[in-house]
Amino acid sequence: MSARSRRCAYTLAQELDVDLGDRIRLTTGTGNTGSYTVGGIVYTGAEATDGATVFITLRAGQTLFATGTLVTTFSVKLDDPFLANQVGDAMAATLDLDVGSWMRDNASLFEGLRAQTNSAVLISVFSLVASSFAIASVLVVSVLKRQREIGILKAIGARSNQILRVFTLEGLMIGVLGAAIGGLLGSGLILLLTSIKRPAPVPGVPPEPLFPAQLIPEIIIGAMAAAIVATVIAAVLPARQAARLNPVDVIRGG
Repeated sequence: MSARSRRCAYTLAQELDVDLGDRIRLTTGTGNTGSYTVGGIVYTGAEATDGATVFITLRAGQTLFATGTLVTTFSVKLDDPFLANQVGDAMAATLDLDVGSWMRDNASLFEGLRAQTNSAVLISVFSLVASSFAIASVLVVSVLKRQREIGILKAIGARSNQILRVFTLEGLMIGVLGAAIGGLLGSGLILLLTSIKRPAPVPGVPPEPLFPAQLIPEIIIGAMAAAIVATVIAAVLPARQAARLNPVDVIRGG
């Protein structure tokens, strides 16, 4: 690629009907012009960028806009985009720059993302509570069905704290087993969905997942831990009920 070769965004290249090797002329708002060879066509996936952007080198841009060696604007890409305000404020304070961030420039979009995240958290919490009630109901039924066995155990010397421990450990085992199965099935489902590809929108661009998703170990481990804790808490009530059973009443009534 020659020194005066430049790159054009994909949608803009289609609209202007230009291809690799074509010559284009750029004109600034102040009347400066420059002629360049298209050395590449870029696809970013952002419609606003792909439809109205031409990429040129810093030196070519400084020459075209007659800015000498000045840099008027630059962008910083973060691994965590939600740190934009924090990093921007730090740059403004230390470098004395006029800093903007996508979070402030797109406040409505950011609020929508925050509302979506809060909704997802609420749905997860209610799902966890509902599953806890379901587990508690199963353990209550288990206690009712084993009243005679519990009465016999207490009659031959089993203490209340031992009965409480047995049913609590049963809830713990159910929680660990359920969390493990749920974690494996959920991770497998995500891997399966991400393996389904959709056709590439642009020739030469690798196909993207039809259902984009990401496995985050911290979230998976946190969800499994929350499920185990919720199961153990749900098991406490039926366990206490089992521990309080009077062996005489149970055996007499059984």
